Amino acid sequence: MASEYGKWRVIGSIGEGGQANVFLVENKEDPGPNFALKRLKNIGRLARFEQEVEAVRKLDHPNIIRIVDSDLAAAKPYLVMEHCEGGQLPFRARSSVQEYADALEVFETICGAVAYAHDHGIVHRDIKPANILIRADGSVVVSDFGICYVDDAGTRHTVNGEIMGSRGFTAPEVEEGVVPISKKADSYSLGKLLYWMFARRPQVPPREDFRSPKWDLRGRSTGHLMGIEKPELQHINKMLAFMIAENPAERRDAANLAELAQWTRRTLGGGYTAYGRDVEMICRFCGEGGLNLVTDNNPTDVRNFGITPVAGSTWLIYTCASCGHVEMFRPDDGRMKERWGLKQ
Repeated sequence: MASEYGKWRVIGSIGEGGQANVFLVENKEDPGPNFALKRLKNIGRLARFEQEVEAVRKLDHPNIIRIVDSDLAAAKPYLVMEHCEGGQLPFRARSSVQEYADALEVFETICGAVAYAHDHGIVHRDIKPANILIRADGSVVVSDFGICYVDDAGTRHTVNGEIMGSRGFTAPEVEEGVVPISKKADSYSLGKLLYWMFARRPQVPPREDFRSPKWDLRGRSTGHLMGIEKPELQHINKMLAFMIAENPAERRDAANLAELAQWTRRTLGGGYTAYGRDVEMICRFCGEGGLNLVTDNNPTDVRNFGITPVAGSTWLIYTCASCGHVEMFRPDDGRMKERWGLKQ
């Protein structure tokens, strides 16, 4: 291992990835904070390495890794970036509303950084916990743009059939190789990251299986209402439905996901109930029964509840199987129409 790279002196090893070694270094000419030096292992990947440097240098965002130096003409090309003392995003088993809120705040920040990259024509393609770093002050940083896609680059540095990203976090449309790159691929990966942040163990479900009993974040227990251990995590399931979807068209973009994380954080803190056609809701009146959708805009059914629907109105009516409580919604009359699958 070389001990010096230009003005950078190696202090120790930080880690090794498939394409590069990472070292902790100091500036010989200007003593101060330490930095991280990423050295390319395979010279055949130089074009992609160059793209990473160019991509990150065009991004000026407080939550995206900063590159301070590079030498791509060296025998062993390298780049130097800020060193995040907190390391990778750690896994934590969360159980309280405050812990949920903290996680959503972190996730909102990550989505904001990814949205900024998208606005500048860059798709990350490898969003996962290992590529989210923590600074000494606790702020999060989106790192490792090594396989990013620049939509105006003109040249693609990927071999046909080569799988991009990390299995478990990669969108299904890119798992089998190169296809037209979409920002929605990052949305899918963000969904897997969100699931990982709220899971009881550091794992993610295969493909879109997060709703199945085995993978449901809420957990199952006969000792809890409706057999659901953590009903409040239905709010997270609702978010996941906007990300972990096989069809990219059904996924929200990163900017919208940042807003959704903020909204969900406030909703969880207020103890409100997640809602939507595809959401399993617990009765807010008795707390024991589940709300069943008995009227989905059928005029006859609506009239059976003593309501005369007017032209253009949309009605959804739920009843509780335990106490008979009734919940009525007019999605067409609300501001959050898209949460019901309606156009704004």
